[in-house]
Amino acid sequence: MGDINGDGKLEIVFISGAKIGVLDNQGKLIWSYNMQTGITAFRGVVLSDVNNDGLPDVILGNYGGSILALNGIDGNLIFEYSIAQIYGKQLIIDHGPLVADFNQDGLTDIFVVGGLTYYPQVENNYGRAYMITTNSASSGKDWLMFRANEERNAVLPINTTSVRDNYETKCKLFYSSFNDIDNTFKLYFAKELLSTVDISIVDILGNIIIQTNSSYTNAKANQISVNVSGLANGLYYILVKNESNISFNKILKY
Repeated sequence: MGDINGDGKLEIVFISGAKIGVLDNQGKLIWSYNMQTGITAFRGVVLSDVNNDGLPDVILGNYGGSILALNGIDGNLIFEYSIAQIYGKQLIIDHGPLVADFNQDGLTDIFVVGGLTYYPQVENNYGRAYMITTNSASSGKDWLMFRANEERNAVLPINTTSVRDNYETKCKLFYSSFNDIDNTFKLYFAKELLSTVDISIVDILGNIIIQTNSSYTNAKANQISVNVSGLANGLYYILVKNESNISFNKILKY
């Protein structure tokens, strides 16, 4: 769901077999688009502007191995990009596309995964991930997970962290290393960090394992050590927070 024609109301985009359709908020069909017979897009569509008109367009990956983008206003084809033709084999995209300016070059990119599975001879499976770029200036909300957000309601607008947010915040304030001799994570801070920081060590499930408060001004050579002798070996995230910033890094204890 999203306002794809600029009327200030949410439209509903659906897929039924090989047909993509759009309904208004009264259930009336606005437009439809027919893919090749026998081709569908089981994971549905995503909404993002890829023709620079400031309105979301309809993007999908289908069972024919193509990425399609349709104009949100009238359903006209903006582009069709055949991943199967490039790969040179039959390829099914059974994957909701992800859309954002992933490489921060100012243009919107589209990420998909496709392949083919043979049951029960799964040793013959094959597949590949692809990222394509568009000619559209990056704008609006990113679509970074299946059905858009943690509620999986596939509705725009949504309030989520963008790829740009991640580029701007990740590890600007510190970097870290693990010392296996004394079982400590050592954090080395940037000079612009304020005097007091909250440090959290989080496991891959999001559970806070260790939380401490440290004074940067008392740290020797811009360095703080956190003892982790009680932690099991594995991958962890270190989050550092001060009055105006949150930075994070991932680190391996071994």
